Parts: sequence; C-alpha cells; structure tokens
Amino acid sequence: CFSGKTENRMSIDITYNYVKNRYFLSLFVLVAIATPLMSQVAVGKWRDHLSYNTLYRVEETGERVYASAADALFYYDMEDYTLNRLNKTTTLSDVGISTFAYDSHTHNIVVAYSNSNIDIIKEDKVFNINDLKRSDVGGSKKINNISFNGQKVYLSCAFGIVVLDMRRNEISETYYLGAEGSMMNINDVAFTDSLIVAATDSGLYYAPKNSQRLSIVTTWQRDNGSLLVGQRVVSIDADDEGQLLALVQSADDTTLYREVSSMMFVPFVTGNIRNYKVSQGKTVVCMDRSIEIYGRGGAHEKSVGDIDWMDMQPNDAALTKES
Repeated sequence: CFSGKTENRMSIDITYNYVKNRYFLSLFVLVAIATPLMSQVAVGKWRDHLSYNTLYRVEETGERVYASAADALFYYDMEDYTLNRLNKTTTLSDVGISTFAYDSHTHNIVVAYSNSNIDIIKEDKVFNINDLKRSDVGGSKKINNISFNGQKVYLSCAFGIVVLDMRRNEISETYYLGAEGSMMNINDVAFTDSLIVAATDSGLYYAPKNSQRLSIVTTWQRDNGSLLVGQRVVSIDADDEGQLLALVQSADDTTLYREVSSMMFVPFVTGNIRNYKVSQGKTVVCMDRSIEIYGRGGAHEKSVGDIDWMDMQPNDAALTKES
C-alpha cells in the first residue's frame, strides 16, 4: 500500500479491465479490498457469490466512490474507510447492471439493468421503476447511458430517449428521433446552456432543451454541418466550460472531438480510447494503456501509465478532490 498527492491535491479513482488480487486502486491512495470482500460470514448470515473481478464504471460522490461490476455495485467510504456492497441480496432490485450514474444536483444514483429494469437510490433508499422492463416496444430496450438535467433522468435507449421524473419516480416522456417519429438507437445525451444533444450511430441530433415539444420529432434538428455528420458518436458530454465532447468510433480508431463553437468540432484526442469523463473540471481520457488528464482549454496536464504490479487497462476513471 502506498500514498502520495498530486500538486492540486487530487487523486484518481480507476476501474480496470481486471483487478489483480481484488485490489481497488485509488491512484496515490492504494486500498486493498481483498479482505472485506472475502471476509468470514457469521453463522446464520447470508453471503453473496457475485463477481467483483471486473469493474466497468466509477462515480465519485464526494464522500464515496462507487464502482460497478456485472451483478452489483460497491462503494468505498472515504470517511470511515469501509467497503460496502450493494446487490440484489442486500439492496438492489435486480442483477446484470448495464450502467449507472450519479447526479451531483440531486445526489441520487440511477442504476440501469440489462433487462431494462431501473433503480433510483436516494439517501440509501432504493426506488424501483420497472415500467420499461415490462413494456413491449417491439425491439431492444437496452439502456446505453444515463444523463441528468434538473429533476429528470434521460435514458439513452436502443429505441429512443426515456425521461424519468425523479420527484415522482416514474417515466414522464419518451422521445423517438427516427424518421417520422420512428425508433432510433440513442447512444448518449448531453446538455449545454440551451440545447439537448443526442448522440447516435449517424451523428448528432439537437433541440432547445427547455422546449415543451421534445416528444415531437420535428422539434429536433440533425447536425448537417460539423465533422460528426454520419459518424458513430458513442458518447457525448459537456465540460465545465460548456463545450461538448463527443467520442466517435470508426473502423480504424476512436477519436474524441471537442466543440470549438456552437455545434462545430475539431479532433481532440485520437487513438485506442476506451472511455472518457468530465471530472472535477478536467477531461479524463482512458486509453488502452494509460489515463490522460486535460485541463481547461484542452491543455494536457498529466499522464498515468502502467502500475508496477499490473498492466493499465482502465475502463473508467474519475478525479476525487481530497479534503
């Protein structure tokens, strides 16, 4: 176990393609979790046998760092230094997590499952929304990504955008962006000061985010003027300067584009990009063998390479500001 600090007192929390010896790595604070995960269970108590070996996503919530495995979540509490599991045995409504996300505005966590079931975690209480799971949309109902705006959750689905009202814990709207309001795969959704922007397999679609007519397909416009036209945009987000970042996959490589003016993009990072995230005012890019950190204006600030006891294969990374 070792520790250290960066110049701006930030540490990096990383989920890996695999976790050797079941260690959770918080770079510059290395925390072993083999013992808590494999600890003895008292007589008469239940133990889950779910896999925590492969982690896919990490979210920092201030006091906790959450990570997702295939069948469960766990979080590391940075105040009492404990590791805690959330799964169907203990808390959650289902198994087979497809993605999850944390909303810093409401402090809620939304968990999406591979069968389209949904949990909203509010102050450690779980509210299940199974309407999408039970619905028949005539095709795949996969939830690709989760976004937030105000008190609403935007689920990017294989058929369109599903909007959840977190106050009422229910689905409030569905947007179909295909021709004449037909189904279309939506990979991700992001928000600027004025727009809601959807990432698809054929580029971007956008509309005024405060419009009351987002369920009407003609409210949406297709991006026909940027470098992303016709490209497979798998992820999109806005940085702290309000500029969009769009991850594009092609047959040859993966490129992260950065918005330089309204809906106009330039290549930012190119290579074998596994994921990226806007975190603590920085852009954190997970490459195949490293993590690259960029500051305001896209300036490169730090590169984190292989760790001495394992090859770096990060699936996700987030910055946490230390107290």
